[in-house]
Amino acid sequence: MNPDPRIQTCALCPRLCRHTCPVAVSTGREAATPTSIMTTLLRWNRGEVDPALAGQAAALCTDCGACSHACAVDQPVVEILREARQTLLAPAAITPLETVEGGATMVAIECDGRRWADALSRHLKHGVARLPTTDHLGVSRLDHPMSATQHLVAIRDRLGGRTAVVSCQGCARVTEAARIQTIHLHSLCELPATGTIHHPCRGPRLAGETATSALNCCGAAGPLGRIHPEIAEDLLTQAAKRLGPGPVSSPDSRCAQHLNSAGVQTIDPISHLLELCPQ
Repeated sequence: MNPDPRIQTCALCPRLCRHTCPVAVSTGREAATPTSIMTTLLRWNRGEVDPALAGQAAALCTDCGACSHACAVDQPVVEILREARQTLLAPAAITPLETVEGGATMVAIECDGRRWADALSRHLKHGVARLPTTDHLGVSRLDHPMSATQHLVAIRDRLGGRTAVVSCQGCARVTEAARIQTIHLHSLCELPATGTIHHPCRGPRLAGETATSALNCCGAAGPLGRIHPEIAEDLLTQAAKRLGPGPVSSPDSRCAQHLNSAGVQTIDPISHLLELCPQ
């Protein structure tokens, strides 16, 4: 296999993005730095490293994009790692799609067990359908575009031209990839910026400041939790310590629920909506 010149560039870089990578910062492991990951992939390109080891390295990633943002030579680090995982890791299993309940033109994507479509209907004063999902509409499948195509077509057919209302960026990535009109719940029921503000890696953000740090990443998304759950737990622990016991406001329900599992009192668009429009 001919070495990818982009991987060579990253492997030879003097670790300029190391301080931004939440996995490298939280674990302190040299092997988890973007440069070391790319060095492993370069050696795999050259036939010097087993594909299983290279796949483990490529999965040391939350897909947050901090490395690409910090890169002084505009390397698409996130895309490079995604492409490597397409080859090195098998697609994750996804759960079958549920049936959309209701005929309204807006569909609430309920992704964490909380039912909020009826509350949104009361808030907006018009009907809202619901589509429950236990795996954020199979977002992990997006690491494998070839196998994701059929899945995305099925989601698009299931929604039938309706608008998806999402509460997390994971679901948003899927609906946007499926070319479905997508609205974040935060934009329909704005979450007040109270207490400590958590800025998700991607998606909408609240006004206010949290000290900039790679440790703000909670490790909820990306391949890290699936392939390296113990390291993902390290990220969660560090993020929880940095943010404190709360209340912590986050516009992303997936991040909020993940932080909540570590004992952080969180407020997200769903909890805010349910408080505004109780049963």
